[in-house]
Amino acid sequence: MATCSVNLFISKEETSRTLGMTAELSYLEDGVINQYSTRFPYRVDQNVTQLKFSWNSLLSANYSMRVQSEDFALLALLRVPSVGQVPRQTEEFAVEYRCAGMKAGQFEVSLYIDFALDNGKNIRLHLKQEKICATRDGRRFIIDDSDTNRTDEENGNTELSLLRHRSTPSRSRLPESFKSFRNHTPSQQPFLTSTPNKSWSTLSTKLRPSTSASKPGSSAGGVKKTLPAVDVKSALISLHADRNLFTILAFDELQGTFGEVKWAIWRQTASGFAGDVDEDEDDGTGDEAMLVKTLKPSANQQQLERFLSDALVFHHVPAHTNIAKVAAAASYGRFDRPETVTDLPMICYRHQGFGNLKKFLLSCRTDGASVNRKDKSPTSGIGQTLRTHELVWMGVQIGRALNHLHTFGIVHKDVATRNCIVAELKNSRSADRLHVQLTDTALAKDLFPGDYNCLGDNENRPVAWMAPESFESNNFTESTDVWSYGVTLWELLNCGSQPFVGVDPEDIQRAILQGARPAQPLNCPDQLYVIMRNCWTNATDRPKVSAITQMLQEFTNELTQYV
Repeated sequence: MATCSVNLFISKEETSRTLGMTAELSYLEDGVINQYSTRFPYRVDQNVTQLKFSWNSLLSANYSMRVQSEDFALLALLRVPSVGQVPRQTEEFAVEYRCAGMKAGQFEVSLYIDFALDNGKNIRLHLKQEKICATRDGRRFIIDDSDTNRTDEENGNTELSLLRHRSTPSRSRLPESFKSFRNHTPSQQPFLTSTPNKSWSTLSTKLRPSTSASKPGSSAGGVKKTLPAVDVKSALISLHADRNLFTILAFDELQGTFGEVKWAIWRQTASGFAGDVDEDEDDGTGDEAMLVKTLKPSANQQQLERFLSDALVFHHVPAHTNIAKVAAAASYGRFDRPETVTDLPMICYRHQGFGNLKKFLLSCRTDGASVNRKDKSPTSGIGQTLRTHELVWMGVQIGRALNHLHTFGIVHKDVATRNCIVAELKNSRSADRLHVQLTDTALAKDLFPGDYNCLGDNENRPVAWMAPESFESNNFTESTDVWSYGVTLWELLNCGSQPFVGVDPEDIQRAILQGARPAQPLNCPDQLYVIMRNCWTNATDRPKVSAITQMLQEFTNELTQYV
């Protein structure tokens, strides 16, 4: 008599569809693991978007499962609840594969299944697949999280979860409940019109880009390319994206008191809006990985206005490879009809890498002793070995971004690794494999409160990054940006450490005014530290960021000759 009746296999029809051969592949037969079939990965060709498994159990059997991609260029999703009971009759479940990157290759996917039977027997399976992805224009990397579909499934909304995470739409029609969900507007007062005509008029005010004063050490004396003022309302309207097209991944990048940064997938359609399944099939153009900044429901109107104004400051700046501009502002409502906007907008950036630079640098410092490597996110820097020439090259890229802003008369005011994101460029030389982009300052004070201090005027400032002339006047110029840029270089060489760590803010201010500067980092070449010190000279002697970047470029060229 069988002690266990659990069976798991890939049917003849499925092997014929996916491999072109007619043979049933058994992984678990009457509770016995087929050690031979589980040893080899199942090949999933580039034209196959999902693999169907068949299973059944004559005895009562519970299961839990998860799927995990070993590369962030591929997203693997379960098309079945992650926990439940094995069906008595033979049924199918699927693993869906979404190649959403510009990278072609063969990527390993692991499917973990644990079975628990009433007779006390437990069975654990680890099944591997090798998914082939080809390059596709207009697609970007997607960050994977093995529990992407957990939220909906644990709330009992399995059907909604499956439909949200699809990449190749089914021909079946959407159920009415799902249609109403996608068009649902939360029953709250509109966030942008909570006080009639007041908040929206505030958001409609012109945001003139911060320009540098004509002071020694500033490039303001040269000819500047002027940009129009940023009108928040107009910018939101031009950037509007349908919130129904975004799938938020379970992995959180950063959490603050009233704001957060998450990963999302933006399902692209030609119309820009979500329709029914047939319409989406007709005009679907792919998926994009997005880094999303948004506010929590606890945020107030003032925080919303500050968040939007900070996020949109680069709106009119021409594109630059080292600047992360807002790609979309997602909402269920429409910004040209503010009474419909009852959700907090999501500010979205195209991103295909590790996420926040400071977080990445700090994770690179760890030896992994206090980190569960099995649970680490694909965006983690654990296991990365950063060499001096790579750190300097990241500094060069930040300098280029800053110089681009200065060309258009814009002062950043808060140059630091916390306001940068980093990605890895595949098939690049090791010297320039890491791609850095400078971001706006939206939510920086909330996400990194330890980097900001109050000097008695109820305004938090990045004291350890500030030039001495900014303490008393609170003025920021291109020259003060150069000072902060020097501290950012120091951060890079210290893998994200905070300058003057452990020192009271008042003492930091006093020390800087008295001539104290961040100490030379361990293993930092003297020539590189001299470049940093040039950023921390008096305002009259401080070089432009373009000159600093040129020195770093030359230094990088020297380093790479010996690597």
